[in-house]
Amino acid sequence: MTSGSFAQGSVCWAERVRALPWGCLAKPQDDGQDLRAVQFLLANTTSPGRPSVHVRQTPVGRLRVGIVYDRAELATAGLAGHVDAADDDPRIAAGLALLRRWPEGRAMARELLEVLHPALEPDLQPGGATLAIRYSSHSSEDRFGSLWATINSPIGLAQAVVHELAHHKLRALGVAEERACTVVANDATECRPSPLVAWPRPMTAVLHAQYALVHITALDVALLETARSSAERKALGRSFRCHAALLREGARTLRKYLVVDAVGVAFMRGLWDWMEQTVARGYRHAA
Repeated sequence: MTSGSFAQGSVCWAERVRALPWGCLAKPQDDGQDLRAVQFLLANTTSPGRPSVHVRQTPVGRLRVGIVYDRAELATAGLAGHVDAADDDPRIAAGLALLRRWPEGRAMARELLEVLHPALEPDLQPGGATLAIRYSSHSSEDRFGSLWATINSPIGLAQAVVHELAHHKLRALGVAEERACTVVANDATECRPSPLVAWPRPMTAVLHAQYALVHITALDVALLETARSSAERKALGRSFRCHAALLREGARTLRKYLVVDAVGVAFMRGLWDWMEQTVARGYRHAA
């Protein structure tokens, strides 16, 4: 197993973690049981990347917009050259409003998202490119509930939100990008192709990429099903087909190389079922 553990190391505590409904935790649930499990873990556990239990600083559903990530961290993440956006830029509200068209995604954002650091893509201008769906985003384990994202495209911003919240959720469940104490049992030195980057990554990171992609694809499908115009439908169809192709790549790698623990069996079964249902729904609307 990759290194890392929840702070509580007793057998009793391990049993409580194993008793969580892992088969229902991958997919956002109508009744919110996945979010309750995440909040339970955040309030009762720590990890090497999150050394303190998480205490929410804003009321649930209240979003703070402002500067979170410094330029050095963004540069390390390959995000140099962007500029901060105004916290009252109307594209922020427009992007967040799109989440209403995927109720489970909106519930996840209301429960988990606390701070948005908005930025601008320097070479993507408003006007004719408003349906050019593109974004850059970033989050870190030690700042649960926060994310940095570009806001030039409202649909891109909505995708960025669910992308980074998927990372936050998976980290809270015990899987960080470089280590895991649940689900993934591969050695940390084992690196395989990732669907999101052009270089091999640890299997924990490959799972993170796949998990983020399933969330983005689910949002694509929800927006496709409620498309407001033919232009929006075409743009979302292109986005869906791109993400579905990446999901196929990631699935091949994970099915061949991923090693899971006892809770990982149930978690991955739920993830595969959700992914397959989402992709099938998408192709019905993107044809």
